[in-house]
Amino acid sequence: MHALFLLLTLAFQVHGELWSISTVPPPYLSLLDPPGHFIHWNNGFVAQKLATSQAVRLNERGIQFIPLSYTTVPIVNEWAEFNCDLSPKCMCELKDTRNVTSRVFPGEDQEVFSLIGNMADFETKDIQELLRGKCQESKTGRITSDDSRDISLCDITSGKVDIVFFPWKHKMYISSFQIPVLTIVIVSIVTIYVATILAKNVDRLINTSTRPLEQGLMKSSGLPMVASSGGEEDGSLLSPIAIFVALMFTIFPDTQSSPLHMFVTSTDRFAFLALIIYYILYNIIHFFSQKAQYSPIAPMICILTLFSMRAFGTLDNPYISTLTAIFVARFVTKLYDNCLFFEVISQHLIDSAILCVFLFIGILPQFDFMSENVLIYVIQCVVVGMTIANLIKREG
Repeated sequence: MHALFLLLTLAFQVHGELWSISTVPPPYLSLLDPPGHFIHWNNGFVAQKLATSQAVRLNERGIQFIPLSYTTVPIVNEWAEFNCDLSPKCMCELKDTRNVTSRVFPGEDQEVFSLIGNMADFETKDIQELLRGKCQESKTGRITSDDSRDISLCDITSGKVDIVFFPWKHKMYISSFQIPVLTIVIVSIVTIYVATILAKNVDRLINTSTRPLEQGLMKSSGLPMVASSGGEEDGSLLSPIAIFVALMFTIFPDTQSSPLHMFVTSTDRFAFLALIIYYILYNIIHFFSQKAQYSPIAPMICILTLFSMRAFGTLDNPYISTLTAIFVARFVTKLYDNCLFFEVISQHLIDSAILCVFLFIGILPQFDFMSENVLIYVIQCVVVGMTIANLIKREG
């Protein structure tokens, strides 16, 4: 119990670069923490963050500043591209060929306009399809206009619009991809199923550890010994099949976009592919060696990480800290195994590789690229893993 508490505590000590946004008051962008802090693009820490980043991404999940060290990938063919010039009144101003201006996220001292009627004034077909009728709230805080259409808070909350802005290139990309409900349902069901299996294993471990004490008390009191019915190992293929189904729905959420559509940096695309390769190698090594019972922990962590990347569009998301902490604890627990057959050695190697992806791509940005803080985080995870490993060895 103490190890679990420490695991959850250290998992919540990291703060991602993804800033959560508040849905009130519309139509202006404001941070959820601290509450009510409006986004000012041209002054304060937001302006400094924008000046030291190569791009900023905004969607319903929050605001992410993409570091200069990340390599962006061509997203022209998958996203709608627009010229967007910096402006003191908003993040940038988008203009079409007929010089109709659309302000992107105006400041709190600016009126925000909503175009009524059709969008015939916008010659660009993509922006008509992406922004028409997207704001569905009854109170958007916007003023109706005949010739102006601003992008504001409701476009990324109810409209599900995803925006990537490159201030140095004066370019903005817009997409409206969202995870299908079926994918969310499938992954949720599989997660609950695997969690149930793990809960049964923990219950079996507790019963195993308390049985010698019960037998000792019964022997000392002269009561007859009751033979325990040892549970048979579950050799069913239901668990790996269920995880595989969740993997397929996570990689291919729909047939309209490519699996890597949501990722705008080569770093995130590499991480997404690395997790898929890890899952494949993990299962190949296990089923070909057949030396141990199939453990769903690592594959499920892989699925949940892929799902969080799909939801946030990056490995640098709020869930990676908890998933990494669990993965490190499990990795250290396996290292305590003295068996040196092929499966264990091979899995240690691929576990180490994917752990590097977690730390250097997911965790390091959340500590503002301060390696000494990441080292402390890893040490805490290792301590938890060692505690769990000793507990299992002593009680098993």
